[in-house]
Amino acid sequence: MTLRELVNKAITTTGVAHAIDTVNNHDPDTDIAKIIGFARDSQLDVSRAIPNAPLWFDGAITSVARINMQDHLATTTEGDIQVTNGSSTVDSADAGNALTPLAAWVGRLIHIVEDAETYRVFSVDLGNETVTLADMAGNEINYLGTTRTGVTAYIAQDRYILPENFKLPNTFHQFWGPGVMEWLSPQEFDRFRFEAAGLIFKVEDPSHFSIKSVQITAGQARYMVEFYPIPLNIRTFPFRYEGSPTLMEADNDVSGYPAEYEAAILFRLRYYIYRFIMKSTEDAGIELQEYRLIVDDQRKNPVAAVEVARIVPETSRDHWNAAFES
Repeated sequence: MTLRELVNKAITTTGVAHAIDTVNNHDPDTDIAKIIGFARDSQLDVSRAIPNAPLWFDGAITSVARINMQDHLATTTEGDIQVTNGSSTVDSADAGNALTPLAAWVGRLIHIVEDAETYRVFSVDLGNETVTLADMAGNEINYLGTTRTGVTAYIAQDRYILPENFKLPNTFHQFWGPGVMEWLSPQEFDRFRFEAAGLIFKVEDPSHFSIKSVQITAGQARYMVEFYPIPLNIRTFPFRYEGSPTLMEADNDVSGYPAEYEAAILFRLRYYIYRFIMKSTEDAGIELQEYRLIVDDQRKNPVAAVEVARIVPETSRDHWNAAFES
């Protein structure tokens, strides 16, 4: 149900449209604006009234395949990817065989095979056709290995941003991939990854995962899932998680609430209409009673939420280049 559908249903079932049209001191535009405002207030009322009732959502992450940087040269000729000791730049050694990096590489791992060194992509310069290196925490860093021309370099993604309403790192059900994966705390995960025979860039079906936080902008944080080993190919990882529905703001916004919660929102909205626009205390009382019955029931027996759209990787710098939970 969209916000506009909710408002229209409330208007139709209360008969408030007739009241607006026939009462001289009512301004239709003002009253409709009030009802829309009441609809937003009603959503907040429901979320506050049932603060401890878990809402379970279905989600899925789609991984991306490993990329050979050689495939992003104008001509895929061996010998044209170069790295320089003391420089943070990876580029083409031949100006006539330009590297074409992708903005989506930012935040992903970059592995230099010849030195068995793994970094992250700090930034991508599309104009100068270069990639800048970062350490595993996302800080810009110079290349530590030997200056080389003709290296084999791979790009792969191990981290994926979770839905905005993902509530807490421990309020989820198992992630499912080709097989069941083991969850590790952030500290355990980092230790496991670095102790795995030095294979930071091990690429195959994941066996372990962890949930970490990532700052997007000041005052806001999101959660991400990190896999090890790194997914080699495109995979789908379904999961269930506890979250909070996104409030409907615009006319076509769709409620993330399950049907039972939408009914509570509708009763609360009808209560506001009867009380503050139609001035019917009796009808308002009836709607309030129905609202309370649903709230009380949901406090005791919370229901699962509707399925949400599948999410895809987020790789912009703002989504990862910050301090992660240790």
